[in-house]
Amino acid sequence: MTVDFKELRRAFADWQCEKNTDAPNREVMVDAFNKKDYAKAVELVEVVLDYEYIHRGLHLAAEDAYRHLGDAKRAEEHKAIADKLLDALLTSGDGKTAKTAFYVLSVREEYFVMQKLGYRPHGQALVSEGDGMFDVLMGTDTSTQKEVSLYFEITSFYGGV
Repeated sequence: MTVDFKELRRAFADWQCEKNTDAPNREVMVDAFNKKDYAKAVELVEVVLDYEYIHRGLHLAAEDAYRHLGDAKRAEEHKAIADKLLDALLTSGDGKTAKTAFYVLSVREEYFVMQKLGYRPHGQALVSEGDGMFDVLMGTDTSTQKEVSLYFEITSFYGGV
């Protein structure tokens, strides 16, 4: 829990580009969660997390499964990790410029950030600046109706690092 989760996310991106290895039994794990077979799901999620540790949704699923199994300690551990991963994403930048872009690992994270900040996206542009690649998402602030644009660094998955 003392790990720098921002650095962990960056290291994971490097590892993913080098290894490009899928987690074993991922589909079986998803099936176990869908069937609410929590004992099997937690057994498999721990293996899948060896490959996808920074996947916040998996930690939240593990939290839910452990709660159903009555293991509050393990549930809280996964919730704490999920919270730290969320914080690492949301504090990785402010998105106002390419230099202060949010560091994302997928397009899905871009839209997640927009949603978390209360923005409704309506456009996207690809920008190259220096050695980096950036998505710029345009949207509307749902509370003020003002137009916004956010930069997201996508170098890690747009052509590798």
